[in-house]
Amino acid sequence: MLAETLDTAARVVIVVGPPVWWLAETLRPLSTVTPRHQRLRHLGRNGVLIALGLVVNGAAGALFAWLVPWARAQHLGVLARPELPPALDVALTVLAYDFVDYWRHRLHHAWRPLWRLHQVHHLDEAVDVSTGYLNHPLEVVPMALTFAALTLVLAPSPEGYAVRLLLAMGALAFHHANVALPPWLDRALTAVTPTPRTHRVHHARHVPWTDSNFGTVFSWWDRLFGTWRTRADVAAMETGLERLPAMSATELLAHPFTARADVRPEPR
Repeated sequence: MLAETLDTAARVVIVVGPPVWWLAETLRPLSTVTPRHQRLRHLGRNGVLIALGLVVNGAAGALFAWLVPWARAQHLGVLARPELPPALDVALTVLAYDFVDYWRHRLHHAWRPLWRLHQVHHLDEAVDVSTGYLNHPLEVVPMALTFAALTLVLAPSPEGYAVRLLLAMGALAFHHANVALPPWLDRALTAVTPTPRTHRVHHARHVPWTDSNFGTVFSWWDRLFGTWRTRADVAAMETGLERLPAMSATELLAHPFTARADVRPEPR
C-alpha cells in the first residue's frame, strides 16, 4: 500500500510539478536569454518529444512494476534481507540508484553511440523545466536496461524504489527550471542537490562545462569524483550546442542518425 501511494505521488509530481515551475520561471527567471514570446513555441516543440518519451517510459514503468517486487520476492539482491530496517533499505536504494545514475550519465557523454542519443537533451537552446523531461525516446532503452540490472543486484523494496522515483522525477523538473532562487536558499540546497543555477552549467555550449554537474538527486557524486563546476555568469550563459541551430521536433527525432550528431562540444 505504501509503495503504491509513493508511486502515485511520483506521478503527481510529474504532472503537477512542471506547471508550478513554469509559473515560477515566468515570475522569477534565472536567465532572460530566451525572449518570453518564444517560450510557448519552445514548450510545444519539447512537448512532442516528451509525449513520445512517455509512451516508451510507460512500457519501462510496466517492466519495473513487475521486476521490483519479483526480484524482492526471489531474494536475489543484497538488500533483500529481513533484518534490514525499512528506513535503511530506502536510504540505500536511493543512494545506490543515484550513484549508478551519475555514472550512467557520464557514460552517455563519453561513449559516442550513447552521446548521439543524449545529445538531443543538450540541443535545447532554452533550458527550462520542459528540458528536464526532454530526451530522445530511444534513450529510455539504455536507461531502463541499466536500472533493470541494478534492480536485480539490489532487489530493493517497492517502497525504496518508489521513493527513488519520486525524488528523481522531482529533481529533474526542479534543477532544469529557469528559476532564480534566493542566494541563501541556493547555497543551502547546493550542498545536497543540484539547483537550477548549478545544473545550468551542465548545459553550457563548451567543455569542460558540459562534462560537469552530472548528478540527478545529489550533488555529492560530482564533488567526490571531480566533476563539480560553477560559473559566475550562469544567467547570461548560452545553452545548447555550438554550430547546431535550433531544431524542430521532427529534426530532433532524426538528429541521432545524422552526420551532425558527431558534433562534440568544443573546449573554451
